[in-house]
Amino acid sequence: MFIFHDTLRSDVVKTRMQSFPEKYNKGVLAAARDIVKEEGMAYLLTGLGPTVVGYGLEGALKFGCYESFKVIFQHLTPYKVFNFLMASVVAGAVASIVLVSVTLRSDGDVHCRWLPCLIACFRLFLV
Repeated sequence: MFIFHDTLRSDVVKTRMQSFPEKYNKGVLAAARDIVKEEGMAYLLTGLGPTVVGYGLEGALKFGCYESFKVIFQHLTPYKVFNFLMASVVAGAVASIVLVSVTLRSDGDVHCRWLPCLIACFRLFLV
């Protein structure tokens, strides 16, 4: 949890530095200090809710897809480890595609058509 929290704080500082490069041009620590001074420590938790929901959704999809793909790929090769690795790779790809498309749709300016791509991938592995 500490790594997640530190990553979130650094992401807030990085985003602020990218948005206002003329104001925050003295480095990451100086930018973080200025942000805390101006906005308060709670500002570093901005975006925590959507981030937690996104990671939860991705984790649930990855776990559910992995368990399903383990059964589908169990006889792909005679090597059990390779079959589980393939199930893991495909499950991670599915979770990432869904999460990115949900994120892009929530931005409102990008319309992503991931479902046909996902169906084509399933057909590729199931044929």
